Amino acid sequence: MKDLLRKAGLLTAMLLLICSAGAMAAAQEDDVLDIGEITVTANKKPTNVKNVSESVEIITQDQIAAMPVTNIDDLIALFAGAVTDRTGGNSDAKGGVKLRGQDTDSGRVLVLVDGMILNNGDSGGANFNSIDIDNVERIEVVRGASSVMHGTNGMGGIVNIITKKPQAGDWKGKTSATAGGMNTYKEKIYLEGGLTQNLAMSFSASNMRSGYYNSEFPEDRDPNNQDPENTTIEERHYFLKTVQSLGNADTTINYSIGIYDDQRFRGEAFNLVNNPKGSVWSFDAQRYQVDFNNPGDRFSSRLSLGYNLEKYESLSERLRNNRYTHWIVSSDRLNYGLDGSVSWTGPHHDVTMGGGYSVASQDAKDDYQWNNDVDVRTDPTFDAFNKGDLKTLFAYVHDTMVLSDTTDVQFGLRFDDASVKDAMYNLTGSTAIVSLNGKGWDHVSPKLGLIYHVGANSRIRVQYNNAFHAPNLEGMTLNMQRGGSFWHSNPDLSPEKTDAYEIGYEHGGGISTQSLSVYYNKAKDYIDIMDCSAATGCPVGDKKYMNVGRVDFKGVEFESSWQAIPTTKVYFNASYTDTEIKEYLADAALVGKMLTSVPQVNSNAGFTYAREKDESLGMNLRYTGQAYDDNANTVNQKSYFTVDARASKWVSKSDVVEVQINNIFKPTRLEGSTADDHLPGVIWSVGYSRLF
Repeated sequence: MKDLLRKAGLLTAMLLLICSAGAMAAAQEDDVLDIGEITVTANKKPTNVKNVSESVEIITQDQIAAMPVTNIDDLIALFAGAVTDRTGGNSDAKGGVKLRGQDTDSGRVLVLVDGMILNNGDSGGANFNSIDIDNVERIEVVRGASSVMHGTNGMGGIVNIITKKPQAGDWKGKTSATAGGMNTYKEKIYLEGGLTQNLAMSFSASNMRSGYYNSEFPEDRDPNNQDPENTTIEERHYFLKTVQSLGNADTTINYSIGIYDDQRFRGEAFNLVNNPKGSVWSFDAQRYQVDFNNPGDRFSSRLSLGYNLEKYESLSERLRNNRYTHWIVSSDRLNYGLDGSVSWTGPHHDVTMGGGYSVASQDAKDDYQWNNDVDVRTDPTFDAFNKGDLKTLFAYVHDTMVLSDTTDVQFGLRFDDASVKDAMYNLTGSTAIVSLNGKGWDHVSPKLGLIYHVGANSRIRVQYNNAFHAPNLEGMTLNMQRGGSFWHSNPDLSPEKTDAYEIGYEHGGGISTQSLSVYYNKAKDYIDIMDCSAATGCPVGDKKYMNVGRVDFKGVEFESSWQAIPTTKVYFNASYTDTEIKEYLADAALVGKMLTSVPQVNSNAGFTYAREKDESLGMNLRYTGQAYDDNANTVNQKSYFTVDARASKWVSKSDVVEVQINNIFKPTRLEGSTADDHLPGVIWSVGYSRLF
């Protein structure tokens, strides 16, 4: 009850702040509000951004084309509140982002492709490399906890990657070729057109080869393990999408198939006689999706079915302290499910209700072979396997109620019933098999939001969200060797829960837009990987997944842009993120410390210039503030600047050339890197495209 009263008190204070700010701003000019973009992510239906209480960023296809980026996570990091974990360009196996201090690798940021989940069924991470940025039409980023409409994984926010929609009509296409640093070459073809008057199709295929960048300093590399001169990446994308119009042109069925094939050879090794290219990682993925959309002025409906299989395999070896280790990892990570909803729009209400069913599945095995001699011996007690399903049944409802011409209130409620099925694993150092069935949780996630329109060109928004994150299957069932120590699973993990409060102000109209957001998130039963001790019940020197207690996230985000002439846009954003451990059950000394690898201050400044079918130029200056590299907050990751630029020129009606340069000033470290990493330096590329 006390906790509920505290929530109510804080929410009341925020509402009072809205009213007072609205009174002060009421005298502003009545220009047309220029934040009228449409989002399909926040409320699972097309909704004007000015009518949602969340902080939403929409990245359009024109912005994607002008920005000096190669990967989706690099693009997201250009905006306030986001940081990329990518450190070595193409060499990074999957990339990743942090939103408001919480990351995709742990599954605390939900990543969607056309509304269906991309996060895998193992660690909860998302492979951004599996989506070719050239196939993207727009990206919607919802910052902050968003469990009401989307369920688990949305503690830090949502990234929805929306692919290009083919248009019926005459066939057209594009071919391109790119060459660049680290011996990188990429070729691509894209086709689009109508099979019939009501059936459009697009197809794309790309092939990329690149050198693999070694982030260790040359003097620190083990010559027994890798030959840095014999490292390569081979990456291929295939994507097919059809759009079938049904009678009414707005009613459609979309089918899409995505295939991703990726291999990363890490250098010639000394004992892998059957694999002359040495240690190798392989990330392959298959994605199938069907979407039915039936929009309408008063009634609308949608249904999505998705299937996403990621197959990860690796073959590695190491010689350290005269001990040879050779291990093979294979992991099938599967997500599938359906999600449907119906919406009704009336004079004073806009209601969406829906539900669905999802399954996150994994089937993984680690085979370790080791000996103190170069001769390989097998010890089955050091092998590890884990498998299981996390099944979730859910239902949700959301209503936007119009109180007056200036004020909207939003209510939301979601119910999740998550359960672990058919799960089993073995214990490190034993061949015994442990079954984990019948474990489950149910959770109700509420939302309350208020939007106050100040005149016609500005608005103030405030909201409370409750987010729910079920433990990842990896944390509950996986025992593995990593970094010279064993990591232990914890089948007794409990879900993480977050109370999230936010207030924001947005102004648009004329030649400029500004926005300011302030947020406070309280995460309880936070899951972390702890050093083992007597209190954790595992050998000293190993690690274990644990619910450690409570972590608070607080921050401020500011964004501004100016566009005095149609061809040129200038922008600036800055964010401050503070993470504080409020409770750490196994080590009280960590209370008051910050989480590792979360920069406190981030900022971007840049411009884009574009003349349609003529020329374009984009440049971005990024500042990433210092972060801590250890739990005790004694080792800092230093702050740094990076500068990226991109330019393109139409040399004829169908031919385009472009050049892109990243890390122009060779900063001393890149995003998320540790003290042992060094940089790839300047990364450049030149490209040629032909339209037909």
